[in-house]
Amino acid sequence: MSRKKRLEPLTPSANRVPSPKGKHRRTLVNLFERPERSNISWNDFMSLMTALEAKVAAAGGSAHAFVLLGRVLVLHRPHPGTELPKPAVKRIRRFLERLGITP
Repeated sequence: MSRKKRLEPLTPSANRVPSPKGKHRRTLVNLFERPERSNISWNDFMSLMTALEAKVAAAGGSAHAFVLLGRVLVLHRPHPGTELPKPAVKRIRRFLERLGITP
């Protein structure tokens, strides 16, 4: 078995990722709360990713691929509800931490 290579966080520069403001900032803070919240809306998350200038692509079915600073995060749109499940919140937090994006 091969081991996964551990990714190092990128050091963000001021001109690479815009700083979220207002509602997007609250969504970012909610994503980093512990214990994980189970009431973060998919639409709020999508708005945050758009504000961070991530590229969003449908990856088939309910899957969506988010590309930010050359890294890819694939998530499934929650259904039948609209809130992100806790495991998805953990994956999003890890993804953003590795990019150096924190509240």
